[in-house]
Amino acid sequence: MITWWVAVTSVSQARWIISSGEEVYVGDHVALAQHPDAVGLIVGLDTGHTGWPEVRVTEGPKRGQVLNVLPSDILVKVRR
Repeated sequence: MITWWVAVTSVSQARWIISSGEEVYVGDHVALAQHPDAVGLIVGLDTGHTGWPEVRVTEGPKRGQVLNVLPSDILVKVRR
């Protein structure tokens, strides 16, 4: 599956198209592909070189860590 993503210079406007086809933004809770229990909050974007979302893991083995993840590694938006 091809995953398209879009990131802009303003963090508040950053958005990505994830593997489910949904559009996600900074502030959305998402399920991650790295572990069945991994859920996180998109807290920003990596402006260094990738433009990938930065996700603070809130549930799962890497809880508390902030990870740069590929949009295709985000499975679905979690409704909270």
